[in-house]
Amino acid sequence: MTNLNTESMSGAIVRELTCDPSSPRVVRLRDMLSIWKEDAALRHEAHSNKRLLGPITGFEKLDKSIGGSLSPGLHFLTGDAGTGKTALALQIAAECGFPALFITCEMQPLELARRVVARITRTYLSRIKTGELSSEESAALFAKTVDAVPNLVFGDATRGYADPDFIWRSAQLTKDESDHALIVVDSIHSWVDRADTAAPEYERLNFGIATLLRMATGLNCPILCVSERNRANREEGGLSSGAGSRKIEYAAESQIDLNRKPEVAASWQDDVRMTLCLVKNRNGAAGIHVDLLFNGARQEFRVLENQ
Repeated sequence: MTNLNTESMSGAIVRELTCDPSSPRVVRLRDMLSIWKEDAALRHEAHSNKRLLGPITGFEKLDKSIGGSLSPGLHFLTGDAGTGKTALALQIAAECGFPALFITCEMQPLELARRVVARITRTYLSRIKTGELSSEESAALFAKTVDAVPNLVFGDATRGYADPDFIWRSAQLTKDESDHALIVVDSIHSWVDRADTAAPEYERLNFGIATLLRMATGLNCPILCVSERNRANREEGGLSSGAGSRKIEYAAESQIDLNRKPEVAASWQDDVRMTLCLVKNRNGAAGIHVDLLFNGARQEFRVLENQ
């Protein structure tokens, strides 16, 4: 076996790492004035012209609490089964104000498209699915939706694993010439389960979270991950409610809990009361609640009035 001369290699290693834009670096506070002023100017210009700083959730109270927009990094949306996590993530992707890539690991793109059309056109999802609408009527609803949401892209991972390279290339294509974009992964557990590996769930999740975190940094964009809940916190949620790994709560820029009020809708057309709770927030105070109404027939979340 050949012995490596680490002394002769050290300079090359340092130079190689220094040239790598993703490598760690030292930044002196006193040298940050130009970066500070550039950032402040961008924020002031956006504020003065009522322009978005980045992708938003579309819920004003929540967006103000997280600093005006979803910051680059990982954000987690947790909730019990059947609470409407996919519907909420899809609504956020469609209304974020920038191009959005929705990596779907559970529902096929056509089904997601039906749900977007139902919400945008305020048409009951059942009417779209039963065939009672003519082809022309249905196509008109679809065209209206495309006009309203022209920059929503689906990454179909229902038939196979969407590896990091696929997500990266798809995000670049989605972003195109825009300054910002949003990536949604629905769900992170389904995504890592499709990876071709025999590693335990805990290890798959940790690797997946680390991979998405590097991707968010490299693309300089937020990634919203829909997350299942663990058994101990299925009903109430909380900071430690993400299933499988505590990396969910530690890696998150924000963690948003979706909870259903303990009341039952009288019919499938009725609104159901829901609550969003910001249980973690690196960009402001945590603990704020947003009361919502969810209409499953139209796949629509809206803020409860008089909050």
